[in-house]
Amino acid sequence: MPKPPLTPADDPAWSNYAETIIEIEREGPPLRVDLREPIGETARRALATLGPVASFGIVTAANPAGAPVAPASNDQRHGALERYLGEQGFTHRAVTGSSPDGAHRERGFAVWLERDDVVAIARRFEQSAIFWFDGGAFWLVGALVDAKARPLP
Repeated sequence: MPKPPLTPADDPAWSNYAETIIEIEREGPPLRVDLREPIGETARRALATLGPVASFGIVTAANPAGAPVAPASNDQRHGALERYLGEQGFTHRAVTGSSPDGAHRERGFAVWLERDDVVAIARRFEQSAIFWFDGGAFWLVGALVDAKARPLP
């Protein structure tokens, strides 16, 4: 019997997701985007040219359903996600998400697939949500959590 979907109240970190600072690896310094602020035109253009198409999702394997786990477990989960993306041949690049003060950091990946496919990967790795860049703006999109997608900021 399938589990019922989670609600935002089921994820202890849900309220923090919209406060994330992301850094996407690329040639030169990482591209830094503060999801609390509107995306400027320079950053928008840079984001849209990181991969084969302008839109992409950001997914992590850390802290399933928002519940903190040991760093070693998060390292194993990250490695499993990286192997999975590579074995499937999905275009991806490293991303780090952090709290505004930098105290909390999670490694993940930008993945160039359709939004629903990135959500499916997030569910596979027990994640509450993904970040989705539609070519113009970021969105918080539920995976395990049943919540309406919302634009950020």
